[in-house]
Amino acid sequence: MPSPKDYISPALSSTVCILLQTIKERLQQIEEQLCQTVLKSLWQGLAGKLNKFVYEEVILVNQFNEGGALQLQYDMTRGLFPLFGQFTQRPENYFKDVKESCLLLNLKAGSAILLRDLLYQSIHEKPSKGIQQKEAPVSALHDIGVYRLSPRAAEIILNLRTDWPKY
Repeated sequence: MPSPKDYISPALSSTVCILLQTIKERLQQIEEQLCQTVLKSLWQGLAGKLNKFVYEEVILVNQFNEGGALQLQYDMTRGLFPLFGQFTQRPENYFKDVKESCLLLNLKAGSAILLRDLLYQSIHEKPSKGIQQKEAPVSALHDIGVYRLSPRAAEIILNLRTDWPKY
């Protein structure tokens, strides 16, 4: 079966467009009315709450096939993150849970299965090598750009993928 990348041209989800438009309008309104210090606190708080909401109420409660994972990543990187680009050079840094989840959900299947197996062994099996056993999963996550999510959280995210058998 061909990859969705091969035949679908990416576009923002219609439901995300409505949400993003509302957020953009409200941010523009408050930017005109608040001093920079209060505005900075407000947009950072909003970004933190949106990060938590998308992570807990969208990502963790769904399962993702390849197309769904691609759509989520597109909606976040082309829709949500750029909304905050007027306030910071790196808006994705305020959405680390979402960004790292998208990274895990969009790993190539072979790499994702190997990572999932490593995480499973380090979390669920009896430790055999002491400190190395604990460092291996963290090191593997760092290698792919995942720094905030714990090995346990990364395992949960990888198990949301529908493109391979579960344990």
